[in-house]
Amino acid sequence: MQKQKTILIVDDLDDLVFVIGALLQNRGYKSISASSGAEALSKFKKYKIDLIIAGNELPDMRGVKLIKGIRKIDKVVPIIMMVDEFKDAKELRKISDRAKRVGADKVVLKLFESEGMMGMVNELLR
Repeated sequence: MQKQKTILIVDDLDDLVFVIGALLQNRGYKSISASSGAEALSKFKKYKIDLIIAGNELPDMRGVKLIKGIRKIDKVVPIIMMVDEFKDAKELRKISDRAKRVGADKVVLKLFESEGMMGMVNELLR
């Protein structure tokens, strides 16, 4: 029997975290949530995390800073960063490029389609 994968969901929007957690649990994953960057780093150190899904705008830090902190601890854990605020495609590309430079594996809009999100999760956890 394969070990259940644990995914850390980081965002200050409780409803979004709940929906993503329910989606993941319905697909057989275990989810742990954090509402700030500091809480995410603490939980990442405490638990065996297989993948991280994190928002770009957290109460105490930007997602890029969180990714940098995670990468100091673990160079390979897959990270999906969610972005919500941007003015145009050029700004989205800039945010996405910066996140990938510091270690994000994928960048997705918070207004995502559930099958698209699950496709990314499954791809990164192979």
